[in-house]
Parts: sequence; structure tokens; C-alpha cells
Amino acid sequence: MQQIDGKAFLLLTQTDIVKVMKIKLGPALKIYNSILMFRNSQDFTEEDLVSGQEARG
Repeated sequence: MQQIDGKAFLLLTQTDIVKVMKIKLGPALKIYNSILMFRNSQDFTEEDLVSGQEARG
């Protein structure tokens, strides 16, 4: 079993959640939607996450 930190979690794609993590489509869509909502609410960009920057305020 592999562990994933918060920043890596926010980088997951829908494909990662379904195929790599082997989560069924319905729950995977809910998880991915939550990731998207969090990204948008915190004003993160993928570049911020990869570089380790904090949310823009």
C-alpha cells in the first residue's frame, strides 16, 4: 500500500482515481469533484502544487 500526501492528492486525475487506485466510477467522480472544488476554492494552480507553493490569497 502506498501513501499519498495532500499535495499529491490534489494532483490526482480522474483516471488515476479509477484505474490506479481502482475505485469504482461513482465514488471516483465524487472524490475527483471534491478535489476540483478544493483546488478552485483555494485558488491553487497545478504549477503551485508541483512547486510546493501555498494558495494565493
